[in-house]
Amino acid sequence: MISAALAVLETEEQRNELSDVYQQNENRFFSIAFSKLHNKQDAEEAIQEAFLAIANSPECFFELPLEKRASYVSVIVRNHSIKIWNMRNKIEENEIELKGDIPDKNISFEDNMCAECSCEEIYRFIDTLSETAKTALYFRLSLNMSYEDIGNELGITEEAAKKRIVRAAGKIMEFMERKGK
Repeated sequence: MISAALAVLETEEQRNELSDVYQQNENRFFSIAFSKLHNKQDAEEAIQEAFLAIANSPECFFELPLEKRASYVSVIVRNHSIKIWNMRNKIEENEIELKGDIPDKNISFEDNMCAECSCEEIYRFIDTLSETAKTALYFRLSLNMSYEDIGNELGITEEAAKKRIVRAAGKIMEFMERKGK
């Protein structure tokens, strides 16, 4: 399965070391990939991509002590699995349309909705959001960070940070609308 990755490596010693790590931990790597992708072919693809990434930049891998190499590969397999899952399950960003008339022009829609919901209810709902969504919202709303800075802080792309914030805000607005009715 990793023959393409082995072909990229320069020395026979490197090929043997990488092959040994793969053979000794093949089930572990497959389990990690399959747990994210739930598909045998995608899991195998993630493992192959991970080993190709290692073969293309072998210095990091071969500088590690032998006992840490399997863990290093596990992280790379997990990351490639998540990347494949994200590509396969890409969700388009939805614009949130606010409907309805604002009863008083001096009161914003958000203020009107907040009047319908108690702060405690909103806090409880926000607690149901994922940790990354809550963190991204906090960074954006409380610390006024840019999407790029939020992405860097969370280890995701700027676009992914923006999507998480938009989706979380949309969920909060939907909750408030349901409570207001």
